[in-house]
Amino acid sequence: FITFTSLASAARSDIAVIVHPNASVGAVTLQEAADVFLGKTREMRDGTMLIPLDQKQNPAVRSEFYLSAAKKSEAQLRAYWARQVFTGQGEPPRSVADDNGVKQLVSQNPNMIGYIDADEVDDSVKTVLLIR
Repeated sequence: FITFTSLASAARSDIAVIVHPNASVGAVTLQEAADVFLGKTREMRDGTMLIPLDQKQNPAVRSEFYLSAAKKSEAQLRAYWARQVFTGQGEPPRSVADDNGVKQLVSQNPNMIGYIDADEVDDSVKTVLLIR
């Protein structure tokens, strides 16, 4: 059990919440990131409107992001969005395939925000939150 736990911890990567390099958004808190990705707000403290980009279900980075930021498992997240959609209170963020897809779209639009494995960050995007 100890070996398995150690391996699982070692396999976990840092997650970077990213925006366009020229976006006016500075650092964001974990709560602000959760609120944007759960559709509770689209506007940051400085008035910048953000469009969140999600990753398709099941990539490890998605599960880690939502567990860390929103304290929600995949099942809880599906239930949350089912309620939001059913009651007309919101729609889930647009989903793209993977880290590269998120990075590419964010690097092309100063109003998009996404999350990727921190190892994938380059100068085409700016990190506004690092989740360890």
